[in-house]
Formats: sequence, C-alpha cells, structure tokens
Amino acid sequence: MVEKDGRVIITRKDSDIGAHTSQDNMNFNSVAICFTGNFDKEEPTLEQCKAGLSWIKGKMSSLHIPASKIKPHRNWAPKTCWGSKVPDDIISYLEQRCMVVDETPSSWALPSFAKAAKLGMSDARPKEEVGTSRLRFILNKLYQKQVIEEKDAPVTYEEYIHALDKAGVLPA
Repeated sequence: MVEKDGRVIITRKDSDIGAHTSQDNMNFNSVAICFTGNFDKEEPTLEQCKAGLSWIKGKMSSLHIPASKIKPHRNWAPKTCWGSKVPDDIISYLEQRCMVVDETPSSWALPSFAKAAKLGMSDARPKEEVGTSRLRFILNKLYQKQVIEEKDAPVTYEEYIHALDKAGVLPA
C-alpha cells in the first residue's frame, strides 16, 4: 500500500496468497499494490508517485515481471481501480508525474516571468522541457553565444522565457 505521504506499507509477503482479485485466480498468481485515495476524483500525490514507481520497478526487477503485466484492477473486476484519473499504463503515468519539479521559476528567471505574464505566458511549469535541437539553436543565437550545449540537454521553459526577454521580445 502506498500512502499519500509516500510511505509504502507491506501487508503481505510476495509468496502469500492475496485477497485483492478473485477473478481468473489472480489472488494466487499476482502481487497487489494499492495507492490510498480516490483517483476518480484526484490524482495520486507526487510523493505517492515517486514511492509507487520505485516500489513497482523494484518488484518488476526482483520478480522478473515485464511492464506489460502491470495491470489495473478494473481489468478483472467491475471497478474503476486505479481510478479514472490514472491510465492503464501506470508506469508511464508515474514516470511522467515524477518529472514534475519545483513550480517556482529560478530567481534569475523571475523578472523575465513577470514580463511574460503580461503576455499570458506564465501558466507553464518553469522547469518543464520545451526544447528541441531547433529551439536550442534559436536560444543560442538570441544569446549570441553557446549558452546551451548542442548535446541532448533539454531546454526548460524558464530558459526559453529568459531568452525571449534577453532578445527584447517581452514587454518592458
């Protein structure tokens, strides 16, 4: 069980018979994981996502379970479990949720974000990746130097906004 604060509580050994899904004898040949919450109404917390992803990947590794075998309860029972806000591919979902980082722009980008807000550009996550090789090229040209290396380093939204500000595109 993965609690909202990220604590993982083990209630049975992997070798114990489960009591989670009687259909198709799943109690005898599966391992259950439960995230506390109603995911028809809300999404799992970031702490749950991190802990759950780590726990699931650990079980996949130790028990040699392929990702294709990680299935929601709703596949066997007339329930919505995981919940309607969580897709069947929970691993990709958790990985994506775990990529969310601090929602506050870095201090060096705050003045640029204030200007961008005047244009309605302040709703994106500052650390969210927006870059492609073409955008990286444009940002480097705007700065008139190699500020973002040509390797696969992502360009973040705050870097993009800051570059637009330095290029004089944003209002004063």
